[in-house]
Amino acid sequence: MSVPPEIIDLVFSFLQSDPTTLAICSRAHPSLSSSAERLLYADVVVFDNEGNTDKKDDRQTFLASELHRLLIDSPHIANYIRKLEICLSSRAATGIAPILPMLPWLDGIFVTATYYGYWQCLSTEFLDAFTNRLSSLKEVSIIYFDYFPLRVLDGCKAIKSIGLHRWADDWIHENDLQVVPPVLDSLSLRSWQPHSLDSRFMDWARKRIHSLRFLLFHSSNGLAVNVVLPELLRMCSNSLISLEVNLSDGVHSPMFVDLSSVPHLKDLTIRSNLHNTRQGRKYWFAFPAIIQLLETTLCLNNLTLKISNSPLYDELQFNLTYWSPLLTFFSRSSDKFRHIEIQLCHITSNTGHLIPSVDTLPRLYDSEIVSDLIAKGILEICTNEWKLY
Repeated sequence: MSVPPEIIDLVFSFLQSDPTTLAICSRAHPSLSSSAERLLYADVVVFDNEGNTDKKDDRQTFLASELHRLLIDSPHIANYIRKLEICLSSRAATGIAPILPMLPWLDGIFVTATYYGYWQCLSTEFLDAFTNRLSSLKEVSIIYFDYFPLRVLDGCKAIKSIGLHRWADDWIHENDLQVVPPVLDSLSLRSWQPHSLDSRFMDWARKRIHSLRFLLFHSSNGLAVNVVLPELLRMCSNSLISLEVNLSDGVHSPMFVDLSSVPHLKDLTIRSNLHNTRQGRKYWFAFPAIIQLLETTLCLNNLTLKISNSPLYDELQFNLTYWSPLLTFFSRSSDKFRHIEIQLCHITSNTGHLIPSVDTLPRLYDSEIVSDLIAKGILEICTNEWKLY
């Protein structure tokens, strides 16, 4: 008796994080291969031919030459690839350009690199191939590249999500502001730095983020957080439901971000470092700034705090007294939050060596406030890893 395809698809959906098993299933029987391959190749990572493949996670990972050969030998797989992360090790981007026109159903492109560089310095062949694919994409993210020309995205009405890394004064030109822009659902700004021409970027954003639902804003610069971020929040105050911000050692209290102006905000993620400073080896914590920000919230479904130790000062000793103001605030304002998750992020080097970090988890459980919030089902604490490349 044959099994309906939708049942097979449902079973395989539980194996998305197990590519080895999916690969075995794809070879086990012809009736299984289509369903298994559709999940196996939906989200692919490709390195240029000068790079070294580094398996980041459970996704299928290839050198450009390997993926190109696979698509030639098994052209049906091109129909399954919906998201493509491109990892560049050099400006030549060798082998990437021929792949892009082979993927007819591609929804998202994410370009990252093993180095910081200027977008314009990449090979003309790659830039042309990238630009020619934009019209049908829904999601574009550019990481570790400055000077990305935003003008190439205008006119691409299908794009709903944009991710950018920093910005520079020459990516917006006079004529760019006259083109019909995409209206975004999601905007991610990483390593954001204030600039004398911020007003030009605000003009660009004002036409594109009035319906924004998700905003990620990471900056180590207090001016950017306290000036640029509030202005962005005002532009999408009636639509935004999810926000992620980074409060690092460059962002101090007092904060000038008022989240009460975003009435529909339901999910808030705050990233921060837990470390001591260079000057006098004194402790620095973002908790005062975090508390001040949280005091302006209305009612959140989910609050996530991602706290990492510093890779520079791995001998930091944990002291519960530094957490006390934050924990007291949670206890006093627990009616504001349906769920709070604290993620304690340990850092590993590119060799896989675990950088020693504070033994935070057991000591947090020593707090009566923590025990009470966990018992009420409000608080959850877990550990995670960040990998340094």
